[in-house]
Amino acid sequence: MYDSQKKDRNLFHQMNFLQRTLLFIFLLAAAGAAAQASIDKDIRYIRNIFNKVNAEKNLEQVGFENEELSDEVPDGGMSLTGFFKKNKILKIEHWAGLSYGTQRVEYYFDRDSLIFVYVMEQHFRLSGDSIDHSKQDLAFEGRYYFRNAALIHQVTKGTGFWNESDDAVSGLLPGSKNYLRFLYSRKNSRD
Repeated sequence: MYDSQKKDRNLFHQMNFLQRTLLFIFLLAAAGAAAQASIDKDIRYIRNIFNKVNAEKNLEQVGFENEELSDEVPDGGMSLTGFFKKNKILKIEHWAGLSYGTQRVEYYFDRDSLIFVYVMEQHFRLSGDSIDHSKQDLAFEGRYYFRNAALIHQVTKGTGFWNESDDAVSGLLPGSKNYLRFLYSRKNSRD
C-alpha cells in the first residue's frame, strides 16, 4: 500500500502547473456544486414551510401596537403581530407606517429557529409636485433564507430605505430573537 501512495504522490508532482491548476478548479467546482445543491434543498424546504404557514386559517394572533412597542412611533403607526399554532410562533409580522409609505417585515420560524424573512417596502406615489397618500408602489422587496442561524441566500428587487441601512440584514436574526421573547411573554401573560 505504501508503494501505491508513493506512486500517486509522484504522479501529482509530475503533473505540470496547468494540469494541477485544472485539477484544483475541477475539485473546487465539484465542492461548489455540492454546496449549491444543499442550499437549493434548504430553500425548497423553507418554501414548503412558508406555504404551509400562509395556508393556515386558524392561527392565534398576539400583538402590540404603537407605544406598546416603542417610545418613538412613526407618524403612520406601527404593529408587531405573532401568529401562533399550539403555543408555537410560526410567523411574526412587523409593520410600520412611515412618512414615505409602509414597510412590512415578516419572519418565519421552524421550531423557533428563523428560516426566512420577507421584506416589502412601498412608497407613496408621486403625483406632480405632491404625494398621493392613497396609492403606493412597490419600492423594495427582499427574501432572506436562513439555516442554523446563518444567512444562506438572499434575493432582492428594487431599492428602498430598508436596504440602504448598513445593519438591516445583519439585524434580522437578533431582531427576530427579541420579537420572539416579546411575543411569547405577551402570550404567556394572557394564558
